[in-house]
Amino acid sequence: AGGTNVPERHPEHRERRDAFVKLNRAFDNRSSVRLSYRLYNDDWGIVSHELSSKLSQYITQGMFVRYQYRYYTQTPARFYRDEYLTTNGVDGYLSGDYRMGPLSAHMFGLSLNFDLGTMASSMPVFGRTALVIGYDRYFNSNNYSADILETGLDFRF
Repeated sequence: AGGTNVPERHPEHRERRDAFVKLNRAFDNRSSVRLSYRLYNDDWGIVSHELSSKLSQYITQGMFVRYQYRYYTQTPARFYRDEYLTTNGVDGYLSGDYRMGPLSAHMFGLSLNFDLGTMASSMPVFGRTALVIGYDRYFNSNNYSADILETGLDFRF
């Protein structure tokens, strides 16, 4: 800002609002789809949209695959700039946080879910347990990308 380094200054208060719609549907072929949309805005001027989908399909009695996709986009905060001409910023506020700027992002994912109770029916300890293995690919308009690997145990009670 103004050719020097200064600390960020954000407004002390922030009013946030969001609305969402979700649709879940199961089909006779042992598959299901989940669709959702979320609209967000705040008094800093950020407006975002998020659209996501998940498709799940059983492969065998105790195993299903899930495919997912998410798209996210947002407008910048009123006071966000790539570069500030003075140390006063915009109305006294400055931000170097890319999350306050314009952004669009995509995430594609795939996961395998194993019901251990079905696969190991002779071992009751696994009766309410599932193993999840997943991979997600994330990338955004700020030239950031990530490969996300996930493993987990799900205990139902």
